[in-house]
Amino acid sequence: MSLKGNANMDVHKGGARSGYGVLTNGEKLRIKLATAIALISHGHKAGVGRHPGLLFIDSPAAEEIPAGDLETMLAAMAAVAEDTSMQVIVATTHGPMLTALLPPGNTLVATGDNFVW
Repeated sequence: MSLKGNANMDVHKGGARSGYGVLTNGEKLRIKLATAIALISHGHKAGVGRHPGLLFIDSPAAEEIPAGDLETMLAAMAAVAEDTSMQVIVATTHGPMLTALLPPGNTLVATGDNFVW
């Protein structure tokens, strides 16, 4: 994909160029998260931008994302959060996967019929 200055993007998929609108919901989600991670990371390294340092992600696996792709996205978000001192809050039903990726004490997981808070 290539992000244009007007916030539109060209997507190169399977050797063909297309637009964002023709992607599946899972592909759209992966591109949104990858773009956010890349922009935040680049802005931090270059000292530009005004990101508030807090990112909320609700149900990243809601769009039929393979477990390996979800794990890659979550690991990338954790790395960017550590590099940029950003807080990332992820709400997911994949608590065990998130717990395995994050340092101890960085997760709140509801078990059984309990609530997170």
